Amino acid sequence: IALREEIVKRGLEPEPLAAIDETIAATYNPFGMDKSDRTKWSKDYDLPKTGDVVYFAGCYDSYRYPEVAQATVKVLRAGGIDVAYLGAEEWCCGVPQFADGNREVAEKMIAHNVDALSKAGVKRVITSCAGCFHALKSDYPEIYGEIPFEVVHSSEVIAELIAEGKLKPEKEIAGKITYHDPCHLGRHEKVFDAPRAVIGAIPGTELVEMERVRENALCCGGGSVVSTVFPELTKDIAADRVSEAAKTEAKILVSACPSCENNLTPAARKAKMKVYDLNVLLAEALDLKI
Repeated sequence: IALREEIVKRGLEPEPLAAIDETIAATYNPFGMDKSDRTKWSKDYDLPKTGDVVYFAGCYDSYRYPEVAQATVKVLRAGGIDVAYLGAEEWCCGVPQFADGNREVAEKMIAHNVDALSKAGVKRVITSCAGCFHALKSDYPEIYGEIPFEVVHSSEVIAELIAEGKLKPEKEIAGKITYHDPCHLGRHEKVFDAPRAVIGAIPGTELVEMERVRENALCCGGGSVVSTVFPELTKDIAADRVSEAAKTEAKILVSACPSCENNLTPAARKAKMKVYDLNVLLAEALDLKI
């Protein structure tokens, strides 16, 4: 990371990364989407902007996979947890800049988000994005200092709700399912058991593990902004991971990271596998309409 920061300081950052950094600095998301579009997924949910528990949707789930954000909120509500949402005041978590070394843009995102969350009165932040989770939980304190709220991943919260009997999946999803450990959630934050507990609670499912799992799980191919600079390498790694998943004979590949879903889906289609986000899968098992 220090080396990447020095590369950026010297003006030698690869052009695709520099372009994304400029986009995030201007629009607060890596896709260059209009800032007002960030909240479209939430328009029917009447979410307050302040509260003890805030849902941090992240850029991928806000712009690319709104069904994940919607499923997460519906599942949490079904378990008795009402969340607040920052809306347009939520900016990119800064994880692309942590990876590419642009500390200036990263610090801008951090300062804004910590300020917005603090003003919302939050005590606990729940996020369904593994990248946002790792950034908020570990990168923010390292760069910003102590943050005045707890950060948890949705899989942890949902696993607790299931264990407490507050969520009872009853709709059967029959067949073999395999789970892909996202790097930010697993390798970095050591959250391995919660997603598996959620899958195991769904009637009819059989969780079959790939050869490389948990700390040794293969990356989806998009980690550390590799996909931005070396898209063909990302495709090759994703194809390797899906090939490993296909050997389990599972027809459903589950992850708990929208970036992983994005990178694994093209290869999974060729292997006739469906990629599910964990929250969406559980929402289906709870018969919640998204």
